[in-house]
Amino acid sequence: MKKSKRYTIKIGYRDYTLRFVKKVDKEDSHGDTDYKKGVLRINRSLKGVELANTILHEVNHAVLDDKGVNLEFNLDEQVVQGMTNGQIAFIVDNVEFFKMLMGLLGV
Repeated sequence: MKKSKRYTIKIGYRDYTLRFVKKVDKEDSHGDTDYKKGVLRINRSLKGVELANTILHEVNHAVLDDKGVNLEFNLDEQVVQGMTNGQIAFIVDNVEFFKMLMGLLGV
């Protein structure tokens, strides 16, 4: 994945732009989701599992928003972080099973 490009990904009913940026925000976050603009911003200095985790983390925020789940900020972060860490661990620990699931989807 070239970090200089913008990618369009579909989450629920809408398209989001995935942008790799030098600085996400003042707090030096790894990523951020702008629901109104449909943009996921990811710190372009991230690599490997940290990059994959951050992208999936922001996707999970967008999925919750798409499904109308509106949690208080700290609870939202706790839920998304827990789910994301579990999903990444599942994929890494079960690569062949994950490939099989992708095959069932025709991907």
